[in-house]
Amino acid sequence: NPVLDFLYVESTMNKSTLQIFDLNGKLLINQTIENQLSTIDVSNLINGIYILRISNGKFINTTRINVE
Repeated sequence: NPVLDFLYVESTMNKSTLQIFDLNGKLLINQTIENQLSTIDVSNLINGIYILRISNGKFINTTRINVE
């Protein structure tokens, strides 16, 4: 599903780092998430595909997101 202005992240990892990269590997958003359900403002990103990475020092989850 495409993301519009806000990305809603549900994670089983508490105290995690959320990072969003463009396809060139440039870090665009770096945010600590404290809760299992977080809202990330992506309204400043231009339309396109990005890499979302959530990590807690022990586990890393990486996926692509489509911002429209």
